[in-house]
Amino acid sequence: MAFSAAQLAAEEYPSYAVRIPVYLLATGVGVSRLATDQHWVGDVEASAILGILLGHTLARVHKRPASDWKLLVQVDGFKVAWSF
Repeated sequence: MAFSAAQLAAEEYPSYAVRIPVYLLATGVGVSRLATDQHWVGDVEASAILGILLGHTLARVHKRPASDWKLLVQVDGFKVAWSF
């Protein structure tokens, strides 16, 4: 979650004045998880990569026009449709 939030902030505010602190904060979260022996190094690395990819994807989807997305309500539930 820390790296997803950092990536979203970096995408929204692309200056180094924002990027450096948010990535340092996210790295600090990962290091604290290692220091308290709650995760292994591989866990933190994998979650950082996934978080960055997820944050980048969310930022790109958010910038697309809303007309591309549709919420379809059906009798048995709902589904989200994306036209491209």
